[in-house]
Formats: sequence, C-alpha cells, structure tokens
Amino acid sequence: MFRGRVARESCVTTVIVVDDSGFARALMSGALRDAGLTVHAAVASATQAMEAAKLHRPEVAVLDLNLGNGPNGIDLAQALRRNDPAIGIVILTTYEDPRLLPIDADSLPLGSLYLIKDALTDIQMIVDAVDASLDTSRRLRIIDPPLSDRLTDAQADTLRMIAEGLTNAEIARQRGISERTVENTIGRIALRFGIQTSATSNLRVKLAGVFQSMTGGNVSG
Repeated sequence: MFRGRVARESCVTTVIVVDDSGFARALMSGALRDAGLTVHAAVASATQAMEAAKLHRPEVAVLDLNLGNGPNGIDLAQALRRNDPAIGIVILTTYEDPRLLPIDADSLPLGSLYLIKDALTDIQMIVDAVDASLDTSRRLRIIDPPLSDRLTDAQADTLRMIAEGLTNAEIARQRGISERTVENTIGRIALRFGIQTSATSNLRVKLAGVFQSMTGGNVSG
C-alpha cells in the first residue's frame, strides 16, 4: 500500500490510529512510525479510541470511516473534537466523493482531512495530511479525489439515492423537485460517465454500479 520511507520535518509527533481491521491498523501504524511519528495507540473501535485519546492526548487521530458495528468514524471524530478542540482529524475511506456518504459530510469537524484509500500511493500523503490537520479552522479538505469533480451536488445526491433503491418519484419528493428534473439529472449523470442507454440495458443498475465503484461497495454505514 505504501512505498518508501519519509524524511520529514513535522510539527506533529503523536497520533492514534483507529481501524476495525487488524491488518490495516498494523500497516498504518508501522508506516507512520517509519515516518517518524509516535503512534500512541492503534485501536479497533470508537470506545477504545476515546479511552486512548483521554490517556495519551494525541495531536492527531487517523480514523477509518467505517468502524463496523457501532459509532462510525464521523461519530468518533465529533466526540474526539468535543473532548479536545485542538485535535487534528484525518479520515480514511473508500468513498471517492464525500457527497456520496449516507450522512452529511459537513458534520465532520472543521479542519478534517478526507483521504481516499485507493488514491494513497505512499506514506507521504498521509504524513502531509496529518500535519495539515492541525489547522482546525478550515472546512473539509479532500485529498486527491479522482472522480469527485465529475458530479454536481445535485447529481451526487441523486446517484446516492438511486443506489439506495429510491424511485424517481421518491427522489423528487425528497429533493423537492419534479420527476422530470430527476430524469434530466439522471440523464446527465449517465452522460458524464459515458453510460449508453438501450432497450436491453437497465440504466439504474448501471448507475448503481458506478456508485459501488466510487464507494468501495458501500451503500450505507
């Protein structure tokens, strides 16, 4: 996943890592230590993370978005920031566009860094994000989102609802627009991704497939 060692001059020295995958925790912790950071704890759940943060007072928390059953990475980020307004937050996720999240990405604490796992090629990207996360006054920042610029906010919202199985009528009702507008939006999404429509193809299935590829197979949670 990561290549090379990092020679760094950094203002950040202490972090905690939170991921429900033991392999991912070990990989991330080792890479960050190799980069010169002190990893105080590598834990699997929000509860363990809160205990570790209280004990060690890390400067930054590196969190996986999906933590399995229980609170997710966003819930944890909010709780950590309530307890320590200065802690930096780095979110790791398979979602290529935060607008496709099943919750409002604006609920992430100010200054949060959003890293897409598939875009990570070396540890330097994470180290840079860790350092940048100490600026807690800025809005959500996305590191190298490969496809996010392809969609408008309305298109991202519509694509997520299609993947959730909502009909055009239900999408129109939730978004407060006409079904005709929904149809036009769906047509523009298909055009952006080069999806051809025909009598023998199901456009909604293809769009759901696009969503799956952009979220690492996640529909909710």
